[in-house]
Amino acid sequence: MRLNEQRNRLIDGIVDASTDLKHFRSAILRKMAAPYGDGSRSNMVNAETDVLPRLNDILDTLATTLEAISRDPDAEAKKQTEAVRIW
Repeated sequence: MRLNEQRNRLIDGIVDASTDLKHFRSAILRKMAAPYGDGSRSNMVNAETDVLPRLNDILDTLATTLEAISRDPDAEAKKQTEAVRIW
């Protein structure tokens, strides 16, 4: 992959992750500001259902991007096993 292609894919991945983080922050703030039926409010957010799945998606976007730009098609051919001596 050429450097300009790596740069473009990295920028696209960062932009996607940044957009997801902005939407995620907005969703958390909106959920914290939403009143209950009785008019009371709570700033608690369920981490298991609200936070962790979205964070995993964002981390997956970044990991996929990094994997795509750092993948060298000739890496397996160039890889040589090295002998290690343990005394």
